[in-house]
Amino acid sequence: FDNGLVLDGLIGQSFHLSGDNPFQQADLVNVGLESGLDTDKSDYVGALSLSGPNGLTLQTQARIDNSDFALRRSDVRLSYATDKWAASVNHTFIDEQPLAGFSEDRQQVGVSGSYSFAENWKAFGTAQFDLENNSMISNSAGLSYHDECFTFSLAFSQTRDRYTNEESDSSLTFKVSLRTLGEFDQSVDFNDFGN
Repeated sequence: FDNGLVLDGLIGQSFHLSGDNPFQQADLVNVGLESGLDTDKSDYVGALSLSGPNGLTLQTQARIDNSDFALRRSDVRLSYATDKWAASVNHTFIDEQPLAGFSEDRQQVGVSGSYSFAENWKAFGTAQFDLENNSMISNSAGLSYHDECFTFSLAFSQTRDRYTNEESDSSLTFKVSLRTLGEFDQSVDFNDFGN
């Protein structure tokens, strides 16, 4: 628009035309089942985004069942960015997925942020909170360097069981990327030290 606002939208559905639908096949982790792609006509998907020249962006996405129009998943994110700061908050709803081990609906909120404190250097952090079980799901914090040839990051992350709120994994990940040569990353899982 003339005032600098940008509106972007998408709506879609996919169709399986012939042969075996790979999303219908049970596998080790049942990745395709209950994905919305496991029928000949997929669930409906849609996305809408509104962003302004002031760095503020509102985004929403949804997946709606193709037979009864029930909401299967939705994501809403509000974000703000400047040259130095970036922050976002999001809400996610995920319908129950018994075949994937989730017998109840899930709702969670997340926050993330970063701060560029020097040229090419950035500190960042994230957190995800389960609203249904009133528990922290995951959090991370780290430091990164990025220029036109080289990227480096060091991040500490924790994940927790959403039902017991007990820590299930803590790790430190080191990643280096050279633009023309490739990428290397190494993680240290602190849970391995307890065994």
